[in-house]
Amino acid sequence: MAVSRATDKAQATRATLLDVAADTFEQDGYGATSVRDLADRSGMTTGAIYAHFRGKANLLAEAVKLRLERDLEEYGRRRYGHATLADWLARNFRDYRHRRAMRALLVEGAAAARMDEHARQLLREVLAAKQTEWAASYREIWASEGLDPEVDPAVFMELLWAAELGFGVMEAYGIEPPKPNVLSRAVGRIVSSLGSGGPAPH
Repeated sequence: MAVSRATDKAQATRATLLDVAADTFEQDGYGATSVRDLADRSGMTTGAIYAHFRGKANLLAEAVKLRLERDLEEYGRRRYGHATLADWLARNFRDYRHRRAMRALLVEGAAAARMDEHARQLLREVLAAKQTEWAASYREIWASEGLDPEVDPAVFMELLWAAELGFGVMEAYGIEPPKPNVLSRAVGRIVSSLGSGGPAPH
């Protein structure tokens, strides 16, 4: 029982550190944040942080993974259930403002990756694993819904992911992406057009 409590405490500490790191990197910038800053914000010692993470770059990569899973994947599963791909994506892009903090963190990650080889490697591993997982899901959905076989589902997924990242860059420059309902309708129509084998070949 004591081992279980210790494990629960360690997991809670790790979760707290990831949330603090994600919020701090997003608000203050990865480059401007030190491990000491994270210790102060979390009310922990730097030693406690290093007991859970090898360094700031590891915290960034794990924070990005956490936000992708929580703000994108888990949120979508709770909100949209087993909707068709067209409906799921239309709702997902209607709710894009919910992911503003996640996108800001990804922009910070991109900036860090340009300057820090270790951060780049760790972030590339996280994102590559996620993209592989998403591509597999899209292939399954593509087959089950009979979507246009002339369109590569993995490439379509990459296009949507690039749009998500692009919105993050726009927001970083203070440019607001399209209105949610307009964006939702556009994405829903695009995906719906891929149904029933898609458009006839030229």
